[in-house]
Amino acid sequence: MKTEEEKLESKRKANKKYYESKKGKATYKKAHIKYYSSKKGKARLKKWRESEKGKASGKVSGKKWRGSEKGKISLNSEERKIRGRINSKKRRESGKAKEAQRKRRESEEARIKDCEWQRNYYYSKEGRIKKNAYQQSEAGCSAGQNTMAKRRRYLGCEVVAEYPFQPDVPIAWHHIDDEKVVAIPEWIHKKYSGYKREVHRRKLEPIVFGIYGKSFV
Repeated sequence: MKTEEEKLESKRKANKKYYESKKGKATYKKAHIKYYSSKKGKARLKKWRESEKGKASGKVSGKKWRGSEKGKISLNSEERKIRGRINSKKRRESGKAKEAQRKRRESEEARIKDCEWQRNYYYSKEGRIKKNAYQQSEAGCSAGQNTMAKRRRYLGCEVVAEYPFQPDVPIAWHHIDDEKVVAIPEWIHKKYSGYKREVHRRKLEPIVFGIYGKSFV
Protein backbone atom coordinates (compact mmCIF):
# COMPACT_ATOMS: atom_id res chain seq x y z
CA MET A 1 0.00 0.00 0.00
CA LYS A 2 1.24 3.49 -0.95
CA THR A 3 2.21 5.92 1.77
CA GLU A 4 0.97 9.56 1.87
CA GLU A 5 4.28 10.81 0.47
CA GLU A 6 4.21 8.39 -2.45
CA LYS A 7 0.64 9.41 -3.28
CA LEU A 8 1.62 13.08 -3.35
CA GLU A 9 4.65 12.32 -5.54
CA SER A 10 2.54 10.36 -8.07
CA LYS A 11 -0.01 13.21 -8.10
CA ARG A 12 2.78 15.76 -8.82
CA LYS A 13 4.07 13.62 -11.69
CA ALA A 14 0.55 13.28 -13.15
CA ASN A 15 0.02 17.05 -12.90
CA LYS A 16 3.41 17.75 -14.47
CA LYS A 17 2.65 15.35 -17.33
CA TYR A 18 -0.78 17.00 -17.89
CA TYR A 19 0.56 20.58 -17.92
CA GLU A 20 3.33 19.59 -20.35
CA SER A 21 0.72 18.19 -22.76
CA LYS A 22 -0.96 20.36 -25.45
CA LYS A 23 -4.33 20.35 -23.66
CA GLY A 24 -2.74 21.19 -20.31
CA LYS A 25 -0.78 24.13 -21.76
CA ALA A 26 -3.93 25.54 -23.35
CA THR A 27 -5.89 25.20 -20.08
CA TYR A 28 -3.08 26.83 -18.08
CA LYS A 29 -2.79 29.71 -20.56
CA LYS A 30 -6.55 30.33 -20.45
CA ALA A 31 -6.58 30.34 -16.64
CA HIS A 32 -3.51 32.60 -16.55
CA ILE A 33 -5.11 35.18 -18.88
CA LYS A 34 -8.41 35.04 -16.94
CA TYR A 35 -6.67 35.63 -13.61
CA TYR A 36 -4.44 38.50 -14.78
CA SER A 37 -7.43 40.15 -16.49
CA SER A 38 -9.29 40.22 -13.16
CA LYS A 39 -9.05 43.09 -10.66
CA LYS A 40 -7.03 41.01 -8.20
CA GLY A 41 -4.63 39.79 -10.92
CA LYS A 42 -4.07 43.29 -12.30
CA ALA A 43 -3.26 44.63 -8.81
CA ARG A 44 -0.80 41.79 -8.21
CA LEU A 45 0.86 42.31 -11.59
CA LYS A 46 1.17 46.07 -10.97
CA LYS A 47 2.72 45.44 -7.55
CA TRP A 48 5.22 42.99 -9.10
CA ARG A 49 6.22 45.42 -11.88
CA GLU A 50 6.82 48.21 -9.38
CA SER A 51 9.04 46.01 -7.16
CA GLU A 52 12.84 45.92 -7.61
CA LYS A 53 12.76 42.30 -8.73
CA GLY A 54 10.01 43.03 -11.26
CA LYS A 55 11.85 46.03 -12.75
CA ALA A 56 15.05 44.00 -13.12
CA SER A 57 13.11 41.12 -14.71
CA GLY A 58 11.40 43.56 -17.11
CA LYS A 59 14.75 44.98 -18.26
CA VAL A 60 16.17 41.49 -18.89
CA SER A 61 13.10 40.24 -20.79
CA GLY A 62 12.92 43.52 -22.79
CA LYS A 63 16.57 43.24 -23.80
CA LYS A 64 16.07 39.58 -24.73
CA TRP A 65 12.98 40.46 -26.84
CA ARG A 66 14.70 43.32 -28.68
CA GLY A 67 17.62 41.02 -29.51
CA SER A 68 15.38 38.30 -30.97
CA GLU A 69 14.40 38.18 -34.68
CA LYS A 70 10.74 38.80 -33.89
CA GLY A 71 11.63 41.77 -31.69
CA LYS A 72 13.87 43.31 -34.35
CA ILE A 73 11.02 43.10 -36.89
CA SER A 74 8.58 44.72 -34.47
CA LEU A 75 11.01 47.58 -33.83
CA ASN A 76 11.36 48.23 -37.57
CA SER A 77 8.71 50.88 -38.39
CA GLU A 78 8.31 49.84 -42.04
CA GLU A 79 7.78 46.21 -41.12
CA ARG A 80 5.34 47.29 -38.43
CA LYS A 81 3.34 49.36 -40.92
CA ILE A 82 3.13 46.49 -43.42
CA ARG A 83 2.11 44.06 -40.70
CA GLY A 84 -0.49 46.57 -39.46
CA ARG A 85 -1.96 46.94 -42.96
CA ILE A 86 -2.22 43.15 -43.36
CA ASN A 87 -3.92 42.78 -39.96
CA SER A 88 -6.31 45.66 -40.77
CA LYS A 89 -7.22 44.06 -44.09
CA LYS A 90 -7.89 40.71 -42.39
CA ARG A 91 -10.04 42.46 -39.78
CA ARG A 92 -12.04 44.31 -42.45
CA GLU A 93 -12.59 41.13 -44.47
CA SER A 94 -13.74 39.20 -41.42
CA GLY A 95 -16.43 41.84 -40.74
CA LYS A 96 -15.23 42.50 -37.17
CA ALA A 97 -14.20 46.08 -38.00
CA LYS A 98 -17.62 46.93 -39.48
CA GLU A 99 -19.41 45.43 -36.49
CA ALA A 100 -17.21 47.36 -34.02
CA GLN A 101 -17.72 50.59 -35.98
CA ARG A 102 -21.49 50.06 -36.11
CA LYS A 103 -21.65 49.52 -32.33
CA ARG A 104 -19.54 52.63 -31.72
CA ARG A 105 -21.72 54.77 -34.00
CA GLU A 106 -24.91 53.54 -32.36
CA SER A 107 -23.77 54.61 -28.89
CA GLU A 108 -25.14 57.94 -27.66
CA GLU A 109 -21.72 59.25 -26.59
CA ALA A 110 -20.19 58.61 -30.04
CA ARG A 111 -23.16 60.26 -31.80
CA ILE A 112 -22.77 63.42 -29.70
CA LYS A 113 -18.99 63.49 -30.31
CA ASP A 114 -19.49 63.08 -34.08
CA CYS A 115 -22.03 65.92 -34.16
CA GLU A 116 -19.68 68.19 -32.19
CA TRP A 117 -16.72 67.32 -34.43
CA GLN A 118 -18.72 67.91 -37.65
CA ARG A 119 -20.04 71.26 -36.46
CA ASN A 120 -16.60 72.45 -35.31
CA TYR A 121 -14.90 71.18 -38.49
CA TYR A 122 -17.33 72.78 -40.96
CA TYR A 123 -17.06 76.13 -39.15
CA SER A 124 -13.25 76.04 -39.40
CA LYS A 125 -11.41 77.62 -42.35
CA GLU A 126 -10.48 74.26 -43.90
CA GLY A 127 -14.03 72.92 -43.41
CA ARG A 128 -15.66 75.97 -45.03
CA ILE A 129 -13.36 75.72 -48.08
CA LYS A 130 -14.13 72.01 -48.44
CA LYS A 131 -17.89 72.55 -47.97
CA ASN A 132 -18.01 75.40 -50.52
CA ALA A 133 -16.02 73.38 -53.06
CA TYR A 134 -18.45 70.45 -52.68
CA GLN A 135 -21.56 72.66 -52.89
CA GLN A 136 -20.30 74.19 -56.16
CA SER A 137 -19.45 70.81 -57.71
CA GLU A 138 -21.95 68.89 -59.87
CA ALA A 139 -22.51 66.24 -57.18
CA GLY A 140 -23.00 68.92 -54.50
CA CYS A 141 -25.53 70.89 -56.61
CA SER A 142 -27.48 67.72 -57.35
CA ALA A 143 -27.51 66.71 -53.65
CA GLY A 144 -28.66 70.23 -52.67
CA GLN A 145 -31.52 70.18 -55.20
CA ASN A 146 -32.64 66.72 -54.03
CA THR A 147 -32.57 67.84 -50.37
CA MET A 148 -34.65 70.97 -51.10
CA ALA A 149 -37.15 69.01 -53.23
CA LYS A 150 -37.59 66.45 -50.47
CA ARG A 151 -37.96 69.23 -47.89
CA ARG A 152 -40.64 71.03 -49.93
CA ARG A 153 -42.61 67.78 -50.37
CA TYR A 154 -42.94 67.29 -46.62
CA LEU A 155 -43.12 70.87 -45.26
CA GLY A 156 -46.21 73.04 -45.23
CA CYS A 157 -46.30 76.86 -45.50
CA GLU A 158 -49.00 78.22 -43.18
CA VAL A 159 -48.11 81.82 -42.21
CA VAL A 160 -49.12 82.30 -38.55
CA ALA A 161 -48.18 85.96 -37.95
CA GLU A 162 -48.25 89.28 -39.79
CA TYR A 163 -45.10 90.48 -41.53
CA PRO A 164 -43.52 92.98 -39.03
CA PHE A 165 -40.61 94.37 -41.12
CA GLN A 166 -40.08 97.19 -43.59
CA PRO A 167 -40.29 96.16 -47.30
CA ASP A 168 -36.55 96.83 -47.81
CA VAL A 169 -35.51 94.29 -45.11
CA PRO A 170 -34.55 90.92 -46.71
CA ILE A 171 -36.51 88.14 -44.96
CA ALA A 172 -36.54 84.34 -44.81
CA TRP A 173 -39.50 82.11 -43.94
CA HIS A 174 -38.63 80.12 -40.84
CA HIS A 175 -40.49 76.86 -40.12
CA ILE A 176 -41.60 76.70 -36.49
CA ASP A 177 -42.76 73.14 -37.18
CA ASP A 178 -43.43 71.13 -40.35
CA GLU A 179 -46.54 73.23 -41.19
CA LYS A 180 -46.26 76.76 -39.70
CA VAL A 181 -43.90 79.53 -40.84
CA VAL A 182 -42.98 83.06 -39.70
CA ALA A 183 -40.86 85.76 -41.31
CA ILE A 184 -37.49 86.60 -39.73
CA PRO A 185 -34.50 88.63 -41.07
CA GLU A 186 -32.55 86.64 -43.64
CA TRP A 187 -29.14 87.22 -41.99
CA ILE A 188 -30.40 85.71 -38.72
CA HIS A 189 -31.84 82.67 -40.52
CA LYS A 190 -28.53 82.16 -42.37
CA LYS A 191 -26.55 82.51 -39.14
CA TYR A 192 -28.35 79.52 -37.64
CA SER A 193 -28.42 77.38 -40.79
CA GLY A 194 -26.27 74.26 -41.04
CA TYR A 195 -27.61 72.70 -37.84
CA LYS A 196 -29.95 69.72 -37.71
CA ARG A 197 -33.62 70.68 -38.10
CA GLU A 198 -34.52 70.27 -34.39
CA VAL A 199 -31.43 72.21 -33.21
CA HIS A 200 -32.05 74.99 -35.79
CA ARG A 201 -35.64 75.46 -34.57
CA ARG A 202 -34.67 75.31 -30.90
CA LYS A 203 -31.95 77.96 -31.32
CA LEU A 204 -34.33 80.34 -33.15
CA GLU A 205 -37.19 79.99 -30.62
CA PRO A 206 -36.03 82.89 -28.36
CA ILE A 207 -35.38 85.12 -31.41
CA VAL A 208 -38.90 84.50 -32.79
CA PHE A 209 -40.29 85.24 -29.30
CA GLY A 210 -38.27 88.50 -29.18
CA ILE A 211 -39.60 89.64 -32.58
CA TYR A 212 -43.28 88.68 -32.19
CA GLY A 213 -43.64 88.83 -28.38
CA LYS A 214 -45.15 85.33 -28.18
CA SER A 215 -44.23 81.69 -28.72
CA PHE A 216 -45.82 79.72 -31.56
CA VAL A 217 -44.60 76.30 -30.43
